[in-house]
Amino acid sequence: MFFLFFSCKQQIQTKEFFLPSQEELLQTELFFCNETNEQTSSTADNNGDFWKIVVRRDNCIEEFFLQKNEKSFLIETDLFSPIAVFAYPFQNLTKEITSANAADAKYNFCVKDFFLPAGTVFPGRTQLSWLLGFEANILSAIYSLAEINSLSAEQIKNYVAHFNWEKFAEALESKEENFKNFYNPWNLEKNTIISAIKCADFKNSYLTQRNNIFFPDSTLLKLQSTNFSDCNILSNYIPQNNKLDCIALKQNKTEIFLYKNPEISILSALVNSQKELSLELN
Repeated sequence: MFFLFFSCKQQIQTKEFFLPSQEELLQTELFFCNETNEQTSSTADNNGDFWKIVVRRDNCIEEFFLQKNEKSFLIETDLFSPIAVFAYPFQNLTKEITSANAADAKYNFCVKDFFLPAGTVFPGRTQLSWLLGFEANILSAIYSLAEINSLSAEQIKNYVAHFNWEKFAEALESKEENFKNFYNPWNLEKNTIISAIKCADFKNSYLTQRNNIFFPDSTLLKLQSTNFSDCNILSNYIPQNNKLDCIALKQNKTEIFLYKNPEISILSALVNSQKELSLELN
């Protein structure tokens, strides 16, 4: 268990935060199994650093690492200043992915940086989840915007401290539970949500998933003229990898996937306004 002290706040409480279960990661881990000898160097020791924990406060960002067998960690929190807590998985992966197009820098990254984080906002939940990683991202983005606009600490708190983050989490969970296909919060209109929170005009309808088209992974792979087999394709949103028969793509938004055949590369997917799917292998 890791204990991070933060002593310059008032109304401090030490809280234990819980990581997602290892079972949720199994399907994603299968993608990296059975690699060739040349590729095995792309993964570090299974006992090495696996999680990167990021704590976003109103005035600073803190980071530390945890091993895979860790289930929780302790940090100090201020009841009157919400924090965003993130857990980024697979920090033991070191394989680099480079686009075939040297000018396309956005596809030049390390595999460990591919995955979206689990997270939560506190005061609120202490159980980190992949769904609430989006909630934490919203709070972190608001803090970043406040810094860019040189707002005072009091002004920043007015943005976030009076917003009901627990209700926000409940609304996300309700949307996910009641959505008939696959619900991916990262396909929501993030800027619209942030503006609504800042203007005290947030509505649950902003969390309704719209303009999403759903494909099985076999469709994506067949269009790429490949033979489908288990664990050939990987989403950056961990829960999607447990439901690859219903991949959520938002219209006019390029999504990237890791693709293995047998080398790992980047598969870009885009659905246009006419609901036509185009793919590009980098």
